[in-house]
Amino acid sequence: MERLPIPWWHVWRLAEKLGTASPKRPVIFECVGVPGMISQIIKGAPFFSQVIVEGVCMEEDRFDPTMAINKEIDLRFVVGYTPLEYRDVLRKLAEGKLNEYPLITASVGLHGVANAFEAPGNPEVHAKILVDPKSQVVAP
Repeated sequence: MERLPIPWWHVWRLAEKLGTASPKRPVIFECVGVPGMISQIIKGAPFFSQVIVEGVCMEEDRFDPTMAINKEIDLRFVVGYTPLEYRDVLRKLAEGKLNEYPLITASVGLHGVANAFEAPGNPEVHAKILVDPKSQVVAP
């Protein structure tokens, strides 16, 4: 805004009058849970972003609240989904209204369940593994 040929506050006042001073807010999901990730997101997030933290960091973490305040970032921590959301998604999956296959990186049979819990530890390889009782595949 410093590059504008007129003072920035005049532009801001005009934007308020036109109803565009509050831009559409990007929504950023933090799903990793690694120390330092929230700080990285805050540094890279555009102004007025909403950051939803879903990743569970199992250690103490730090970030600079001043940067989030100056960017007017809405930081929200969530624990999961409501029972109603699970119900709706399961119903849509059962009715074939949702295609889950783009999210699945592997499929295993019942004998592969133990390995399937460890495989997502390498997020470059696996994200979601489908446990298919009919499948004969043993490991991802």
